[in-house]
Amino acid sequence: MAFDPNGEETYFVNGAGNDPGKWGYSQKIVTALQNAGISDVKHVPITQGQFSDQFYSIISNTSDSRYITTRTRFYDDVIIKQRLESNTATLVDAVNKDISAGNIGEGEQLNLVGYSFGSVVTANAALELASKGTTVNNLVLIGSPVSTNSELYKALSSNSNIKNIIRIDIANDRFSNPQGIKDLIKGVIDALKKGEKLPHFIYAVPQNDKEREELAKQLRDAGVQ
Repeated sequence: MAFDPNGEETYFVNGAGNDPGKWGYSQKIVTALQNAGISDVKHVPITQGQFSDQFYSIISNTSDSRYITTRTRFYDDVIIKQRLESNTATLVDAVNKDISAGNIGEGEQLNLVGYSFGSVVTANAALELASKGTTVNNLVLIGSPVSTNSELYKALSSNSNIKNIIRIDIANDRFSNPQGIKDLIKGVIDALKKGEKLPHFIYAVPQNDKEREELAKQLRDAGVQ
């Protein structure tokens, strides 16, 4: 029942808050990708709430933040435990379940596509999967706060198991490849003031089917299958 005839899997992670019914853009993007010929696209809904997702995007986009370390003192001993950060763990678990089920075989594409907050999640998940020996064929970062000069991006670029990084940076968007924390904070303030009028939401607002179609074709032409 779990057999996938072509083996290609593309996972899409939404922006902050997961858009619960307001615009329904996650499914619209999935549909555009499928209509462009990209097979087996799955939306993995990940959110801790709008504010928490935005905070995560600000603090987790510059360095490797896959793991959370806790220290507990037990008398004279300090017990150190490390666990995978929850957003990262959700996506990694979804991918590993498909791998275990035989849905992704050797030589078949595994693609991670993230929009805004979702791009930070996919970046950290890609690094975790790649560090454990899984090949990520295409990591797609759309409107991403992961800067090209960040330690996280450098780690992604230098990992041989991540074959291709595709950036879709949005023009006049503070969230796309920001140059420091100030850009991100100003971007959040702009979002609160202007909402859907920001360039950042070009692939999210309901009327922009054409832009989503162009995005999907751009990814297909870049090698996403």
